Amino acid sequence: MNTEKKQKKEKRSPILGLVLVALLILILIVTTLAMFTSRDLITNVFDATSMDIVLYEPNWNPAKSLNIVPNTVLPKDPYIVNNEELPAYVFLRVTVPYDNYHIEASNGAEISNGSAKTPLYKFIVTENNYDLRDETLTTDQNVRDCWTLVKSYETPSDASYVYVYAYIGENYATKTLAPLIQNEKTKPLFDKIVLANVNEYFENGLFDTSRDYSVKVEAFGIQTEHLGIQTSNDPAQVWARIGAD
Repeated sequence: MNTEKKQKKEKRSPILGLVLVALLILILIVTTLAMFTSRDLITNVFDATSMDIVLYEPNWNPAKSLNIVPNTVLPKDPYIVNNEELPAYVFLRVTVPYDNYHIEASNGAEISNGSAKTPLYKFIVTENNYDLRDETLTTDQNVRDCWTLVKSYETPSDASYVYVYAYIGENYATKTLAPLIQNEKTKPLFDKIVLANVNEYFENGLFDTSRDYSVKVEAFGIQTEHLGIQTSNDPAQVWARIGAD
């Protein structure tokens, strides 16, 4: 009996050994799978850079704009400074009131008989030798070469002409936008404005005191990359991307 039991026990040993090996293999497989499914978590913190452009007019004096007369010349020198690290494309939008006033040249010759809309102010760039006697009946304005006109249009609701200018820096030939980097400033768009030589005789010596005759200047900026447009430095396309109109 003992001999038979011993023989049966010896016959079972290989089976147990195979079971143990199988268990070990299974443990290894489970362990391996667990290693593939393990993970670590890394959190990335992103800081969205803001846009901070500032409009300056250091020579503008509001007190001097009171009680002015035709052909008065006033210092006005709008320019933009970029205060942020992010480079920017920048624009200036200028709104000038118009009316159907009688306009004369400095020598008294009539330019407009009151039948055409005329901007009440002209922009002046000193180094361009603007001559007050060279008055013409036009909506064009005189600005520095580092700026280019993107568009101009009329807003009949407030009887104004609107001019949008893009900063191109030294890109005179291509007229493409120039990025304004941190702490950089543009040159002033112009440095003076002149009130048109309105013949007050025909206007009974009075302007409409209920109307706002201000010249409004607004600054706009946008990042230079990832604009989602075909030509990223084209003034018209970038201005349309800003969507300020």
